[in-house]
This record gives sequence, C-alpha cells and structure tokens, in this order.
Amino acid sequence: MHTYVGEKAQGRKGKTQGNGIDRCCRNNFGRQRHCTCAVLCEQIQVMLDVKERTAKSYIKFMRKKEVITKITSNVGYFTIGNIQN
Repeated sequence: MHTYVGEKAQGRKGKTQGNGIDRCCRNNFGRQRHCTCAVLCEQIQVMLDVKERTAKSYIKFMRKKEVITKITSNVGYFTIGNIQN
C-alpha cells in the first residue's frame, strides 16, 4: 500500500540541478574547447551519478538554457555557451 508524504519543492530541485550542471560544464570544458554529445553525456553520468537517460535530458536542458551550444561547422560537437557565476 502506498502512502502520500507530499511533493518535493521544485525550486530547490532546479537550483541543485543547475549547480551540478554548471560545475560539470566548467570541469569538462575547462580542459577542452569542445566535445561530442557522447563524451558530455558520459561526463555528466560520472559527475552527477545519473543514468544515461537523465544525462541526455540534462544536455537538452543545457541547450535550452544556452549553457552549451552546438557547433555548426562540426556536426555532433558542443562548445560552452554562457554559464552564470
């Protein structure tokens, strides 16, 4: 039997997710200027301890927020966008 204990606060979850993503990007793109989606996905999985599906949704989130941008001249590569300090 299931019991209801309430809902998780959305503001806190988003803030934690954003901090982890920013830290992951700084770490990954601090060493190199661009990387593939597969490498970025793997880095997110290791650093944030999430599954592949979640890492891909984080990449989609980062593209939407313009934290990372896709390189038009090199298909499949991402570069750093704008990260808030």
